[in-house]
Amino acid sequence: MDAAVDRAIICLGKYVRKKVLQAWEDEMSNVRSQAIKNLFVQSIYSRLDTDEQLLRREILNQIIQKNIPIDVCQAAKVIGMSLNRAEEVKLALQVKKAIVLNTQGRVKFSYPVSALPTCHQVTLADGRKFHAMCAIDAIGSSFTFGGDVIVESKCYTCGKPIKVIVQAKKEIISDPQGIYVLHVDLNKYENWAVDT
Repeated sequence: MDAAVDRAIICLGKYVRKKVLQAWEDEMSNVRSQAIKNLFVQSIYSRLDTDEQLLRREILNQIIQKNIPIDVCQAAKVIGMSLNRAEEVKLALQVKKAIVLNTQGRVKFSYPVSALPTCHQVTLADGRKFHAMCAIDAIGSSFTFGGDVIVESKCYTCGKPIKVIVQAKKEIISDPQGIYVLHVDLNKYENWAVDT
């Protein structure tokens, strides 16, 4: 009788152990899934209404063309937007973290484009060039502009040149091979664009 009880306890123990391990693995999978989800940031474009998208696109184009901080009202004139509406849209773009202004009220950053020099130079498929705010922004500009990009940067640790080519928004070719990009959870930070 004791042997049968021992076998039953062992079987029950194995069953309980299996269930506990499965519950732990499920919980860890949920934790990992949530951690990965926390790294995703809602795209800026998806947070904007039609006027905000139009003005942002013109701001991006002007920063790329002129390579200087941009006056929102001048950008608004190009797309035929009234100055009153431009001021409303400018405020909305700031609140939605789509633009960052300098002390003169001009746009110095509009994700992913920087009007200030950075070490992340992006070449678009149409040949235009701009500075990206960071390495992630440089790579992500393939999605913003809907085409292939070439990113030329440098390693922050050793200063060696890095070249990344993003093709068809999914294939990434790098030189040197095996490079890594550090990404932080932008949802944790109110001011994601550091003033420089």
